[in-house]
Amino acid sequence: MNPTNEIVFLGISHHGPGCARHLKEYLESYQPSKILIEGPQNAQKLLDEMVIHEIRPPASILLFRQGHQQNTYILPFAIFSPEWIAIKYAKENNVPVEFIDLPLGYYPVKEDIQLMSAPGSFPLKNTEEAFAYLSKLQGIEDVEQWWEINFEVVNNQVNYFERISELIDSIQPAIERGSTHHTKVREAWMRLQIRKSIKNGENKTAVICGAAHLPFLRNFTNYSVLEDKELIKLKSKIDLTCSWIPWSYKRLSSLNNYSAGVQFPLFYEHIYKYGSSAPITITAALSIYMRKAGYDISLAHTLEAVNLSQTLASLRGFDMPGINEIMEACKSVYNIESKISMSQLIHEAFIGNDQGEVPVNLNEQALIADFKAAVKECKFEKYIKDNAEYEVVLDLRNEKSLLASQLIWKMSLLGIDWGIPSEPFKSTKGTFNEYWTLQWNTEFLIYLFHQCIYGTNINQAVIEKIKEKLNAEDSPTQLTLLMKPIINAQIPELTNLFLQKIENNIFQTHEINQWLQLMPTLISFAKYGSVRNLEQADITQLIEKLTTRIAINLEESMIALPKEEVVDFTDLLVKFDAALRLLNNDLIFKNWTISLFKLSENNRIPSLLRGWLVGISLENKFLSHEEAFTIMAYELSDLDGIENAAQWLDGILSTQVFSVFEVPKIIDIINEWLKVIDFEKFREVLPGLRKAFSKMSEAMKSSFKSYSKSSASPGFNFKNEEMINEDLKAFFQTYINQLIGVKP
Repeated sequence: MNPTNEIVFLGISHHGPGCARHLKEYLESYQPSKILIEGPQNAQKLLDEMVIHEIRPPASILLFRQGHQQNTYILPFAIFSPEWIAIKYAKENNVPVEFIDLPLGYYPVKEDIQLMSAPGSFPLKNTEEAFAYLSKLQGIEDVEQWWEINFEVVNNQVNYFERISELIDSIQPAIERGSTHHTKVREAWMRLQIRKSIKNGENKTAVICGAAHLPFLRNFTNYSVLEDKELIKLKSKIDLTCSWIPWSYKRLSSLNNYSAGVQFPLFYEHIYKYGSSAPITITAALSIYMRKAGYDISLAHTLEAVNLSQTLASLRGFDMPGINEIMEACKSVYNIESKISMSQLIHEAFIGNDQGEVPVNLNEQALIADFKAAVKECKFEKYIKDNAEYEVVLDLRNEKSLLASQLIWKMSLLGIDWGIPSEPFKSTKGTFNEYWTLQWNTEFLIYLFHQCIYGTNINQAVIEKIKEKLNAEDSPTQLTLLMKPIINAQIPELTNLFLQKIENNIFQTHEINQWLQLMPTLISFAKYGSVRNLEQADITQLIEKLTTRIAINLEESMIALPKEEVVDFTDLLVKFDAALRLLNNDLIFKNWTISLFKLSENNRIPSLLRGWLVGISLENKFLSHEEAFTIMAYELSDLDGIENAAQWLDGILSTQVFSVFEVPKIIDIINEWLKVIDFEKFREVLPGLRKAFSKMSEAMKSSFKSYSKSSASPGFNFKNEEMINEDLKAFFQTYINQLIGVKP
């Protein structure tokens, strides 16, 4: 493009790598004396003062009004954003650069006018519809992919910006029909700034704007100055604070709900940097990423994937592979279709983990200002003035203390350990208190500064950060770690999201141990949540669903337990059962105990658990004592399974379901067992039996001691001896005494 006028108009796509490559070449060739960019004019001071080499994209301009979330705006830039290329060129070459768009927070008088569609016979009603029509003509369903193929994944295209201009001119009627009043005001504002620049005598000005604005700025002489001024009369304006903040590719991705973003920022970075070699470099980067994740990906795989993507592009009539061709090729070569998690891995690899850097400004940063306001509200200013250590007791019935507690937990979720839970440092009655050791570190503000990529206030930042964490990993272990701080932070949106996440992920894996670990904490919040005004009904409903799912999966999990994990699993089950009792919800507990009773007769379940199940069933009156003793006699009758019998006995005695009046019956059953077992086998299981009897209450132990002294010693059948001599009998008696705790 060889401009003949003093001013040139370059239509671009925001975050378009092809536009960025061609814009860089164009500016270096044209060498403008001034650059005008579509950007809010109230960020001009920030633009003037910036030192380009102190900022590493992705980075964003943040405009905000403290305490008003609706007046918060972000303008992200990546290394491949054409606007960033223009700013960088201007700063490195000492060329004046200005933002010329309507200042954010400005509201024109006629802002609320509903425009009628512009008259005319053009069949398409707006820009999106026009682009969709053009893409379908080319056989492409996705508009973003269509634009990418035609204007981003291209190399050294001749007359690049003229092609964009011609395209936009062809659909100008559709753009006009779909234009909103706010868009017309913005364009009028930009036309006035362009006139002002020409009036100041600039001889070579480059105007860089979104492609859809191109006809309405380039033909600025067709519009009346008076009409433009009338259009932009202001009803009100809001003064906004402006600062640079670090950004990230994940936040830039449209897959993470950023409407003006691109799906795969890292792929676009490769297009900008490497042009036609991007399919090779991004596939190689993916291979490295997957190898680090533990997948067996070789150089041969990478080369085959590149070749296949290029073949797909040729068959589809494209100059070079786009993201779809590359992803399809990788899925085919790496056998992705049979591994769903790997498909997600590809998406993550093409989004990228890059995070930018900006100079730290602790005075004007929105998130820090919100934190300081929160500290002031709960009267905690003295705890952030120095690095001293403070012991603090918070009475959650007090409004200020509750706010302070919530703030400490929120900071914890942001990764800032300002407060550490501590033991009471003095005697305090009541159950409404939290005990904290608070120690401020000045570096916390710097870390908080970098959390602004998640939001401009504490609540928003916490929500977005935890969302990202849960999307990356939502195992029961992760949920357990996050439960207490999330619920105690008391952000309703986050609590609801978290509870829904638990419900959605119930037993997507068979990690029942971790779900059993999570439940007691959840139950404690349902039981005592009134301290924090929680919606207990929602938590109780979730507990009911979780308990049902645990019960459904319990049999399979018990049967599949490795021998070395039985004891730990039993401990988890005991704690969960105890927590359910504290809940005092008859329906949930009844359904739970019914499921346990049904499992008590399953002989494939490990003996320790089976004994515990019988004890619990007896306690909950699903079995009578006579039935329990019959089962005990049966379990202790297996001469070949003496170890299992000892574990079963351990399980039932651990429930402490028997009273002292039943000791004689228990000893009679045990005596009958001891009469027929092999002595050497008995010696092997004796430690386990001693452990089982050690769990009894002192009253039960005393009863066993008393009864054992008065009862006759049982006879023993030694299979390897023709007769029992008195010395051996006396020796064996010492083991019996050890078992029941009788001193010699």
